[in-house]
Amino acid sequence: MTNDALGSYLRSPLLCLAVVLLGCPRSEPSVAPEPDDSTTPTPDPGSEPSSPIGVCGTAGQHFGDYHWVPDDSRLTTSILRGDPQLADALRMLASAADDERMQLPIRAAIDYRHLGAQLAGLERVIASVELDPGELVELHGPDGDVVWLWPTDCPLATLATRTLDRFAVLIRADFGNPGVRIGEGSIEQFPFDLVLVRERFVALAPLGRGARIGEWLNGSAHDDDGPGVALAGIEPAPIRSVLSGPALLAGPELDRSPTSGRHRRIRATASACYDVDTTPQP
Repeated sequence: MTNDALGSYLRSPLLCLAVVLLGCPRSEPSVAPEPDDSTTPTPDPGSEPSSPIGVCGTAGQHFGDYHWVPDDSRLTTSILRGDPQLADALRMLASAADDERMQLPIRAAIDYRHLGAQLAGLERVIASVELDPGELVELHGPDGDVVWLWPTDCPLATLATRTLDRFAVLIRADFGNPGVRIGEGSIEQFPFDLVLVRERFVALAPLGRGARIGEWLNGSAHDDDGPGVALAGIEPAPIRSVLSGPALLAGPELDRSPTSGRHRRIRATASACYDVDTTPQP
């Protein structure tokens, strides 16, 4: 592993997720600061508890499409959270990361090898705010940021109340990016930034990078050969992944089909993990 790759790995949310697993979320409600014009309004304490109980929004939601995925996403991975084959698919993906025949790029191999650990941390975060998405998507940005997203139709006021109570994260409007709201975390309380985009999905971003990630997710151009389109073209599976860009495509010279373009598409099931465009489906 190169020093750059190792450094990027150590800066990834993977280590932060380990901290979350040790109990970063707070169980006691925090004291809310005085509201200002940029603060998301919280519900009237007389009409709703400060810590609403129960799953908020529609359970089991999936992304309807992936056109929102930025074209410069280097790694785009969809996980079907409730799929009964997910645990076995994660093991298959981890095995593929160690298989020299796959010749995966370093960053992708590291990510696939530790994807189960990341998901365990994410489950703690999702459970703490009592959401129940059916799908998670991981993106690697061009600057090395690792971002996790999930769809939700939980009312904004309820979500804002829960993030404040459980993580001491205050959701604010990002006036530079209409439709984006940012919750700045802290090393002491919650080592992430939360990003709400167009009230359609939530993103978990590296600490201090929320505003940049919100701009990236909300303002990127999209073309007909982007990673989102490539992801949508993979047959349903517990795990589907698209590797894009020169850095991630470095490796074997694969005889890709014309439909794969500038992407490498990976599909993991309970029984196999393989390149969609070069390997017949088992």
